[in-house]
Amino acid sequence: MEKIRKYSTEFGLNVFTSYKTIIPVEHLDKVRDDARYHLYCILGTPRTFFDVQSLKIDNDGIECNIKQIINNVESSYSIQKFRILPGIDHTKININLNYPYDKLKFNIPSDVFDEYYDKYKSVLGVPKKALQHNLSFPFDAHILMNEHLREKWLPLNMEVLYVGKSYGKNGTRLAQERLSSHSTLQKILTDYYSNHQDKRIFILLLEITPLLNTSMDGISTKFEKSEEEDEEHFNKVLNNLPVYDQVINITEAAIINYFKPHYNEKFIDNFPLGSHQSYRQYYDLDYNALTVEVDLEFDDSPQIQLITENNKITCPWDFIEYTLFNNPDRKNMYDIFN
Repeated sequence: MEKIRKYSTEFGLNVFTSYKTIIPVEHLDKVRDDARYHLYCILGTPRTFFDVQSLKIDNDGIECNIKQIINNVESSYSIQKFRILPGIDHTKININLNYPYDKLKFNIPSDVFDEYYDKYKSVLGVPKKALQHNLSFPFDAHILMNEHLREKWLPLNMEVLYVGKSYGKNGTRLAQERLSSHSTLQKILTDYYSNHQDKRIFILLLEITPLLNTSMDGISTKFEKSEEEDEEHFNKVLNNLPVYDQVINITEAAIINYFKPHYNEKFIDNFPLGSHQSYRQYYDLDYNALTVEVDLEFDDSPQIQLITENNKITCPWDFIEYTLFNNPDRKNMYDIFN
């Protein structure tokens, strides 16, 4: 039987990432911007660490190998000379590398800093006091790995362990606030690290924005509903625009059902479902479809791929898509693009 459209004008909810941050879990307290993060994903990725024996330092910079263990197989990547500061003699910088070898800790002695600053102050253009607080700092192996992957156009795979949302009406309590005392995060940290000591946990924070998509068919002559019913449906949808807490609820449920993360329990096997009150608005208004765009492009990161055993997102053009109806004979509003 040929599928037909229910209405000549169909509506779909499109949700996209309007702002995002990805950060190691141990640095979560450094998220201080005003973005309204509505959702978060707890991600696991192979731990990156320095090969102690490969570390070489000369006047011009530092050479080393960085390693990862993926599926019990160790991979090593050679990092050619990188510099903490251009023009400084790197043999005069104090460097410490301790277990678990994921951070090189640098300390620039004050006399070396004074010499460097006096030599380059004409081009630095920054007051001396503004730079002095950076005399001691750690350098993360993950940063070097990101640069290596980006240069080689290689992806960074991150496993989705858990997806959650902030509490509060209209997102008044944000994800970064909830995570600071989130029992599930603490449970995952304890359980995951005890079983995967070669892994590291990151947090992906997402601010989401909804769009109301409309598809009008002026060619077909056969629809399930009459012109009068179509007009009534049209007015009903436009007079009841998406409610933000329902947008967040349905987006969270869609991402969970798509990936089926190990530590989630709700929405794994029963989404979409019209009986779920948390996003009932879209069934009451007879929406046709839901699409979720999870933007994973970051300026200082390689191409991030979100993966689980059940699904993956590998590029900006991978959408999470669901129909919001149970009738197999009803046509999807986006079928025209097929």
